Amino acid sequence: MLSTSVSISVQPGSALVDDSVDIVVKNLKPKQKVTIASYSNDSNVKMVSNAYFEANDNGQVSCTNDESLGGTYKGKHADGLFWSQKNAINQRDGLRYLKKDITTPINVKLAVFDGHIDICDEKPFTSNSYLSVTQLDRWYLDQENVDRKEIAEGNIRGTLFMPKGKGPFKGIVDLFGTGGGLFEHRGALFSSRGFAVLCLGYFDYRDIPPNIDIPLDYFEEGVKFLESQEKVEKGGVGVIGLSLGAEIALMMVNYIPLVKAACIINGTAFLTFERKYKGRLVAEKTTDMDYDRIVNTEEGMVFKGVSQHYTPESVLPLNQTADCRIMVIAGEDDCNTDSVLSGHIVRDQIKKLNYNNFEMLSYPNTGHLIEPPHSPLCKVCYHKYVGTNLIYGGSTYEHAMAQIDSWRKMKNFFKKYVPNGNVPKSNY
Repeated sequence: MLSTSVSISVQPGSALVDDSVDIVVKNLKPKQKVTIASYSNDSNVKMVSNAYFEANDNGQVSCTNDESLGGTYKGKHADGLFWSQKNAINQRDGLRYLKKDITTPINVKLAVFDGHIDICDEKPFTSNSYLSVTQLDRWYLDQENVDRKEIAEGNIRGTLFMPKGKGPFKGIVDLFGTGGGLFEHRGALFSSRGFAVLCLGYFDYRDIPPNIDIPLDYFEEGVKFLESQEKVEKGGVGVIGLSLGAEIALMMVNYIPLVKAACIINGTAFLTFERKYKGRLVAEKTTDMDYDRIVNTEEGMVFKGVSQHYTPESVLPLNQTADCRIMVIAGEDDCNTDSVLSGHIVRDQIKKLNYNNFEMLSYPNTGHLIEPPHSPLCKVCYHKYVGTNLIYGGSTYEHAMAQIDSWRKMKNFFKKYVPNGNVPKSNY
């Protein structure tokens, strides 16, 4: 039955996704066992989570101050109900929870139930079996303080996010992988934190075909476009890439002088697909992809072994990178790419060149899709161009902590090294 006395509240009721919120339940019985659960449905992907609590002597529970005794997470974590969300049952396998329209919030329902119960779908939220219910709007885009503009200028296709105000603002080019289309969520959040961001489409987006070998000249055009904006700080920009986007970002470091800081997330350090710059291959040759190393499981395909087989001639050159700072982020449980191996390849190159411009973050039990803070883990995802589920890896808690830690460090990295990324040669 719906109770008129028990209340659940969340402060603030509207927040950016990387903000922590305070979820509090009041007017319970002392020591009452309850479940606090979340439910969201965005882009037809339903997500749920739940946490078990025991009220204190005053009949209150706080997700910030009290430990969850079980459910989808344990321990004291203010935002555990968000990063521990799982796909609700009775949906197809391989769904990725991804915010596609960042001009609208993620609407999260929060409800408290009597006892410790497992919430695995939306039914408890529609049956009035909860003691109290509320909702929270979680945003990637601070629309009051950031302008969003779709870009189709020259060859460039993407979305530009620009903070309001005079500026100048530090610029970042944002690249994702072979999922196709344009992902704006990370760029919108960076811009909501004060950066000018160009989310650059390059694969199966608008009039760009699904050809994986688009020349590096296109990305140079994107860099120059961003740096030319009136409110963008002059002298250089940063670039962030995930997966194939990370591989491209590493190429940009060597060939595009305006790139002054690069964040490489779970990418390869060698040329996996043919890509040219000014008509010439960016490495001596593409690597020999040994697809016999793919491991098939009941959940999906593991590609990691493919990326462990490379030829020295395919390693991306870094000899022109002295003026750019490089941060490699690697998930040690990345099942799609051996990102730790690639990070070490980059490190060893930099060491031989006697540059002092490299740092690496390596996270145990962390998978391929490292997203902004409080994003649910996507361990298995359907890849439409491969035509099956891919296993991306990661464990819920460790992956969540890696996302929180890396986000803070990425923001500080770009603040420090854009546009003044030039680091003098010195002993490594």
